[in-house]
Amino acid sequence: MARIPKAEKWTLADLADLELLLVDEKSSQGARRIYRESVSEKLSRDLEEGERRRRGLRLWLEHKRGGEALVGQRIESGLRLAGLVIKVLALIAGFGIARGLLLELPSGGRGYNIWLFLGATLGLQWILLLLGGFGFLFFRRKGRLSIGQELLSWLGRKFAGSQASPVWTRLLGLRSDGYGSVLGWRLAGLTQLGAVWLNLGMVIGFLACLWFLKVHFYWESTLENLSKVQLVKTTESLSLPWSWVGDDWAPGEYEVARAALEEVEKVPDSIEVGFRDPQSQRWMRFFVLSLLVWGVLPRALLYYVFTRRQQRALAGLDFQESRHRNLWREMAKVERTVVKTTQADGVVLLDVGGSGLQVESVRPFLLQQLRVNPERVYQTGVLDASREEEALAAMKEAELGVVLVVEGWSLSGPQMQENYQKVRTAIGDKKPIRFVVVGTVDGASITEVNEVEMAEWVKFVDGLRDPAVEVVRWEG
Repeated sequence: MARIPKAEKWTLADLADLELLLVDEKSSQGARRIYRESVSEKLSRDLEEGERRRRGLRLWLEHKRGGEALVGQRIESGLRLAGLVIKVLALIAGFGIARGLLLELPSGGRGYNIWLFLGATLGLQWILLLLGGFGFLFFRRKGRLSIGQELLSWLGRKFAGSQASPVWTRLLGLRSDGYGSVLGWRLAGLTQLGAVWLNLGMVIGFLACLWFLKVHFYWESTLENLSKVQLVKTTESLSLPWSWVGDDWAPGEYEVARAALEEVEKVPDSIEVGFRDPQSQRWMRFFVLSLLVWGVLPRALLYYVFTRRQQRALAGLDFQESRHRNLWREMAKVERTVVKTTQADGVVLLDVGGSGLQVESVRPFLLQQLRVNPERVYQTGVLDASREEEALAAMKEAELGVVLVVEGWSLSGPQMQENYQKVRTAIGDKKPIRFVVVGTVDGASITEVNEVEMAEWVKFVDGLRDPAVEVVRWEG
């Protein structure tokens, strides 16, 4: 796949600006002039139609902005400020958790209850992480945000200002376009970034308490033997990723036994604890590495995954909604020129329903509008099996795709969907399919379709969400 130039890549700010312009009905004025002067020359003819639309709309947007910062920059700034606030609050909260878990011992002094510390810092965090994972999948299916995403969305919207609020709401609401996924992945990444800073805050607060205070590590339980065995197994399991470093980086059975509350109470106040005590140093290293490996690392990996998913969502936007396709039709519509007389081989003209269409009656229009010159017309959607087979064989050899001439009144969703699938199966996924909608066909006489029927055909074709399919209104 060819590398996409940076100027043609899409960002969240670009999507916001595009929606802002599309809301204004006057924004499409001059679209064809912009296409001729600033867009068409930068689009390779070798690009597939879907990629042409992506890059073409991006270039159109750049021209319309003219270097001016629109609402997209406000939204980006709002998200950055929301992320900064969350990181600061998470850091403070992490410090507070580490300090709050430092308890007064019955015999005097301060200490960390090992079970309580592990449960409050890692155990609860992993429970919430797993529940959040299930909830995230559920909310994604329902098109909703998680609680953390909702909070960040609210903050970002407030920081972006009232002018950005309508576009923000539109971006979140248009989940079928992929927009909601882009913003959703961005918000999900910020929640994980906040969790990273929460764990870092707990590490900093924990080390600060050990540096400035005399801190013991202890555990207590009425089921002493079971608790000791379980604590040894827990410390061994948590320290498994760095067990190769050496025994000094994780507490063993001896340290666990010495950390029993009744043993801790025997330690004289004159004995140094915390940073200066060898046994406390083992617990310190164990807790710090546990928070980094089981707290920071998973969140950092999730942040990376969500960032990559946002990039994939941006790269996968197909701009297949009606408002996108209508703008692209207005931009890329071929100007009427002198009719070409040269033969354009490889296009197949289909008369859907067998209306008796004559190729000479539509050739001037097809040359002017689609720049194709079919040799003959084939019939499909008829009861004659031999004609269907003949049309199918011709489609398989079509180099420039297929043109289907359909009457406006004849739109039957299931039947036309079947005709479309038949054509797409025959010619493959990349070749173009054009629906030319007429009013009625009576031999060489063709009428124009009315606005109501044409609108239904546009809705049907746009609903196919096929970048290589377009609908054109026949004009006499």
